[in-house]
Amino acid sequence: MRQDMGNVIGAKKAQGASKPPHDTVTFLKVILDQESQEQENKVPLYWEDDFRQFLRDKNQTGVLHCMEFCLDVERVQRMIQEEDHADTDRKRQEARTARLKKMQEIGQIYLSRNGTKRIPMKNQEIREELGHDLVNLRLEDMDEVNTELKAAKRDDLVWKAGLDLQYLNYLATKPTKKLQAVLLSIL
Repeated sequence: MRQDMGNVIGAKKAQGASKPPHDTVTFLKVILDQESQEQENKVPLYWEDDFRQFLRDKNQTGVLHCMEFCLDVERVQRMIQEEDHADTDRKRQEARTARLKKMQEIGQIYLSRNGTKRIPMKNQEIREELGHDLVNLRLEDMDEVNTELKAAKRDDLVWKAGLDLQYLNYLATKPTKKLQAVLLSIL
């Protein structure tokens, strides 16, 4: 039991309990790292929920979709790393298939005309083309399309004028954990 408590406390310290991450890249990395924690060591990331609520309060659902898009693109990059470190051909093939499915999902959700969380991009034609490429993606085209996907993540409306700008606005409000959140995390 004592060891379990140590893990919980260590996990809370690792997530930066008193302040949110200082930049958007670190913020996204912390979210993804938290996802990869084993279930027993998971501690809810207060700052993710708080930032999401900040965006909702500011009626910035497009930026919220951009954040989810960026997280999904980074998940794909992590899937590539897992694929590269797979110790058998079978595991490598399973990882490639999972990545294919995730990339197709990204195209359908964020980039297609009927996407449920369609994101803004500076060049609408590129968004439409990439969405089409992702929805119809085949295994042999994944590396080329992944390069385009990473470029879409860096699109000015997605990153600089979207997610990064709003995260800086969020940090400018000097967010702190509310007493209730602190008390609930102790329980």
